[in-house]
Amino acid sequence: MTHNRKLLGLADLLILAGLLGSFGGLQAQGPLAAAQSTELWGGPAAKGGGSSGARFDSNIYISAVLAPASGTVDFYLAGSLVTSRSFSVSTRGVTVLATPIELDGAGAFLYRIRSSSAVSAWSETYNETSTGRFGLSLQAFTSTDFLNPGDEASGGGADASSSSEPGRARTNVGIVCRPGSSQACRIEVTAYQGGSGLGTGTLTADPGSAVQASLATLVPASQGISGLAIQIRLLQGSGQPYAIRNDNRTSDGTSIPLAISRSAFSTAPTITRFDATPESGCSQQNVSLSWATTGAVRVTISGVAGDLPPSGAASVSLQATTDLILTAYSSTGETSSAPRRVTIYPPTEPPTPSPASATTTLNGTATGIIPASFAGRVTAEFTRHESSGSTFDLNGYNWVYIGGATAGTDIVKLTATGNCGTSSATITFTVVGAGAPRIVSFTADPAIACAPANIVLSWQTIDATSVTITGVDTVLAPNGSIGVTVQRAEADVNGNKDFKLIARGANNKMSDTTITVHVDDTLQTPVVSPSNVTVAAGQTLVVTVTNMPIIERVGWVYAQNQSGSTFQLLSQNSATGTSTFRYSAGLGAPTQDIVRISYRNGCGTTYGLFTANVQ
Repeated sequence: MTHNRKLLGLADLLILAGLLGSFGGLQAQGPLAAAQSTELWGGPAAKGGGSSGARFDSNIYISAVLAPASGTVDFYLAGSLVTSRSFSVSTRGVTVLATPIELDGAGAFLYRIRSSSAVSAWSETYNETSTGRFGLSLQAFTSTDFLNPGDEASGGGADASSSSEPGRARTNVGIVCRPGSSQACRIEVTAYQGGSGLGTGTLTADPGSAVQASLATLVPASQGISGLAIQIRLLQGSGQPYAIRNDNRTSDGTSIPLAISRSAFSTAPTITRFDATPESGCSQQNVSLSWATTGAVRVTISGVAGDLPPSGAASVSLQATTDLILTAYSSTGETSSAPRRVTIYPPTEPPTPSPASATTTLNGTATGIIPASFAGRVTAEFTRHESSGSTFDLNGYNWVYIGGATAGTDIVKLTATGNCGTSSATITFTVVGAGAPRIVSFTADPAIACAPANIVLSWQTIDATSVTITGVDTVLAPNGSIGVTVQRAEADVNGNKDFKLIARGANNKMSDTTITVHVDDTLQTPVVSPSNVTVAAGQTLVVTVTNMPIIERVGWVYAQNQSGSTFQLLSQNSATGTSTFRYSAGLGAPTQDIVRISYRNGCGTTYGLFTANVQ
């Protein structure tokens, strides 16, 4: 019972002080070699009262090696320098420093020896009882013996017993964290039985302090098992780990020698997930990003400003295909990266024909092509059909036009469908009668303007003697240009004004063609209904936009898409100037989506907003 009583008193005090550790097995020279240097480190040690009336104290022994030495011993407690004591020692001499009274009852402390010549040192931390002294001797070490992130210490013979029976032992594992370290010290402790891992635990100590815990607490699966191997990895900071067996029979502590392996493992963080949704879309595409890491203190993502948390979510708006790079940073500065490519499709290109215009005689034929990449995905329709019986056929990327039985101008609209909607181009055909003049071109610049609009009309003809243009009170040359001013009142209700060119040739043969210019006198702002709604996540509704008479000039783009919604065109009515859209709220809530609907007329571009508050 005497040993048990002494044992429990020492154990309680050592746990309170955080002392159960030894550095003897950590030295590069081996467990029996004493470090010699002008600067040495030691600890932990303690000074205070224990259970059962015991007193716990520490002495520091300093011996000179080859020459007399003098210097100071600095005492650190909980990361701060508490006090210093000077010493001097002759060649082959020894001096003993007792723990200063300033540390009485304060718990675990560290010390640093700075000497004028090389010395060796060790500390004795003991439990003074009426039945004897029991304690532990710890060898001082040099600054090069501190471990760094990625270093590993391992040893064997640990006993995780919680029993007080003689013959058993309790093992404690800890870390002494170097004063002045830029980071706290964090270790990972793993226990092995017969080569198989039983589990892992972690322990953290602030710079200038010592922290420990029992192996049974760190790795609960090791409790009650003896003959264990342990592995201690330094994850961050600069410190020296230790392990100690506290023997129930003798009440003494014995350090477990630890073998050191420098740079044994990587402290780089792990990126467990990095997602980009959607992975493709049309410019300008809002992309939702989410990620998760382990061992990181922050991350950065190309295209997203600033540092981001180790795990989280963000969004980015992309206009072109982009490789987004997530870089995770550990506390030690090591990095890991993961890329995600988001493909952004360009706007659908118009299926530009070659040639874009042709002139033929009655029942004559014209041929041409469209870009081969559009083969099979272009539709054709007459938007102007003046030549009676004329036809247009598109086969793959080849087209054939056959003029009708009467003279006139035909316009064929070609519409291509792509990843990002539709786009159109036109071909203009002029059918002339036998002997009639041919109109090669008739253009207006600009074709869209703000009233009063100054328009330049230009034309080219073949076999014409003169031309006239409606609204111009003079006979004009077969080829030329003229400026006209168009007022809004001269245009129709939709702002369109036609100019008809009549080319006259020999024998009073005539050909004509008409172009249309569009003039506006004010900006026309889209009227959105509803314009501001509150919807549930996943809800779908129809949005109507009016006051846009020329539907080809309607556009829309997300200003903000936080919920992951979609906004799609359903239909357009050129007669009423109305466009309808379908909005489908995403699942991210509560948040807000904003769509900007634009309309361009001759006086500029205006916008209407649709705002959805997703709950």
